[in-house]
Amino acid sequence: MNCGRLHPVDDDAILEAMRTLRGYLPGLVGDAEAGGIDRELADLLVSTADVAEVIDLGLQVLQRDEAVAEWAAAFLADGFPPDVRALIEERERYSGLPGLGEPPPAARRYACPNGDFVRWRRGAEPLPPCPTHSLPLAEAPAGVGDPPC
Repeated sequence: MNCGRLHPVDDDAILEAMRTLRGYLPGLVGDAEAGGIDRELADLLVSTADVAEVIDLGLQVLQRDEAVAEWAAAFLADGFPPDVRALIEERERYSGLPGLGEPPPAARRYACPNGDFVRWRRGAEPLPPCPTHSLPLAEAPAGVGDPPC
């Protein structure tokens, strides 16, 4: 267990955790609290403030709630969400029939064109638009952790 502490990591990884966390908030803190945290993260991610200030404030948000802090610690350790890690591990164990090639990707990364929201899509699950800009998400290369999908 993380106990609410995140270990220092690269600034880009923290920004990516902030972008990605937004889609997981309702499941971590409930709908009532998710909206406020989401707005706080969205405001930070589109802010024109100094990156160091955004990172500092973002880390405060990531550490405020125990469930969020544990999720963020797992994300920062791997570079992608914990549920995607489970899919990758499952895919790595896959030993399909000889000659039938590789299994499909575990998940693909999609991002808002404005850079403040990331969603990992598994299979054909519906892909919501960016909650900040209502723009469709576009497939984007994996960033921080580059999962072996």
